Amino acid sequence: MDLVILVLSVAMAVFAGHVVHSFRRVLTALRAIEASRRPSEAGHYELAYLAAGARRVAETAIVLLAETGVLRASRGGLVHAVAGGFRPSHPIEDAVLAKVSPAGSAVRTLAEQVAHARVMDALGQELAERGLVRPDSLLHRIDMLRLWVRLVAGLALPGAGLAGLLLVAGGGDPAPVAALAFFLLAFGLAAYVGMAVSAYAYGPVYRPVATLTPRRARRRALAAPVLTEAGRRVLAAAEREHPPGSVEVHLVVALHGCAELGHDSLLYEAFNPPPLAAAPSVPSASSRGGSYGSSGSGGGQSYTSSSSPVSCGGGSSSCGGGSGCGGGGGCGGGGC
Repeated sequence: MDLVILVLSVAMAVFAGHVVHSFRRVLTALRAIEASRRPSEAGHYELAYLAAGARRVAETAIVLLAETGVLRASRGGLVHAVAGGFRPSHPIEDAVLAKVSPAGSAVRTLAEQVAHARVMDALGQELAERGLVRPDSLLHRIDMLRLWVRLVAGLALPGAGLAGLLLVAGGGDPAPVAALAFFLLAFGLAAYVGMAVSAYAYGPVYRPVATLTPRRARRRALAAPVLTEAGRRVLAAAEREHPPGSVEVHLVVALHGCAELGHDSLLYEAFNPPPLAAAPSVPSASSRGGSYGSSGSGGGQSYTSSSSPVSCGGGSSSCGGGSGCGGGGGCGGGGC
């Protein structure tokens, strides 16, 4: 038992030292980001990234290109590049035009494709260097630390409980078991304190932690970034300056989303395509000969053919010209 306690103590000390050192590096990096706050204006693409991430940036670029006549929206949720139109020089707008199909592209698919372009990584890196967002690489390190600390804490606390049960139920010298329970309990509590400290690194979290790992880069590209205090101030000031309904549509979309587009515009329909109408039902071959049903007016019979309904109304069972609908010469045999 003494050897087990010694090994556990050494392992805990090494792991705790590694976690403390890693958290210290992360917090130092975070303080450096916060200290780099410098007043700087943010353009519409920067504001879109701060508001909702790369997808919002792509949507803003599509709206801006449609405003300037570079893209044309059509019914059915498609946008087309205008031949011979003005060609912008901004890398994000170039990425949009490079993804537009000659036959037209669905806006939702186009926005998702542009959201994964390399130019979005460059935009996020620029905003991180300006101290407006927290870099994904830093948040990934925090994720890994939290994962390991959570794992060790999940093992240590049940181990402490088991050691406590052995201490109560077992006989002999209680000192080794008590020491083991103390070490496990202390390390479990320290691990949870470490996770609480890591929560400071995130601040107000605007996206799930799971989306920050490199293996889930596709989801990460479509998620909102984690803003610093400076980034939240810049975004709040822009939202006050450009409320919904402002004249500059691309800025309103950047800050508030595509729902602020006019509902009667083709661009709104492109971003929000209506559901497909159900296909009309085709009568089967067995029903083309005709069917009978009860008439709602005169108590007579009604006949429906594959082309148009003909009613045989009235109590006299006559079909307009006088041929009877019942009996042998009815509607089925050619009387009507």
